[in-house]
Amino acid sequence: MYIHMKSNHPNYMKNAIPYGQAMRMKRLCTDEEDYIKNKGILKQQLRNMGYNGKFIDTEIQKVDVIKNKADGRLPLIITYSTLLPNIRGILNKHLPLLQTSDKMRAMFPTTSLLAYRRDRNIADLLVHGKLNRKIHIETTNMMNTVKHVRK
Repeated sequence: MYIHMKSNHPNYMKNAIPYGQAMRMKRLCTDEEDYIKNKGILKQQLRNMGYNGKFIDTEIQKVDVIKNKADGRLPLIITYSTLLPNIRGILNKHLPLLQTSDKMRAMFPTTSLLAYRRDRNIADLLVHGKLNRKIHIETTNMMNTVKHVRK
């Protein structure tokens, strides 16, 4: 849940929760109906934690007026490397070529959103989440087997 309004946390922390959670919800909900439904649930949860209803509404209204930055643009996600050329420049340079066709102009009215994903690092190579879970499950099964044998 959330920090109760009567807790000993600093006021700036407690006051930031309604806005921050509404912002997070707006970012995660792809459908407007889902956002509206979850916004009502958030309001109720915050009221249950002692937050003032008018304060909650004011903070959520601040989030409601913010436009989603994506605006339907297609994201281009690339694994980051220092060896990459200027991808943004390449996209801007070739956008007129994409817009020569009516279908492509409809798909790419403006340049795509450019996002970089983190490349695998040595920690990812040495410790793998699926491997750890498999070992834990096998160990648990072995322990259960040992318990049954001892009985």
